Amino acid sequence: MMNLRDSISRFGVVLALTASGPIAVRADSSAFGYDLGLIIGAAEKCSYRLDEDVVSAMVEAQVPASDLDFAALFQMQIGYHRRETDELSGLELRLRCETAQRSASALGILAK
Repeated sequence: MMNLRDSISRFGVVLALTASGPIAVRADSSAFGYDLGLIIGAAEKCSYRLDEDVVSAMVEAQVPASDLDFAALFQMQIGYHRRETDELSGLELRLRCETAQRSASALGILAK
């Protein structure tokens, strides 16, 4: 299982050292919002749960406080992926669910 530090390194986050310690800033939070929106949007239909505290910490670490567009884009992506997942069946649904759950697991955000 990948920890938060490994997840941050894997997904293109720049680590910066400050007086209060290391902080992570993602170069492109829109791509992160899309990816996380897919994982969250598929969770209910695919019957997996996410650790909300870990997801929240990951968003805090990867999305700059000055990124005012992230919340709206993120909500739009969750809705889009939820509707898209609801329209899938059979092998398409299975692959969507397996892929999203595997990604959530790799990020360390699946609930235990």
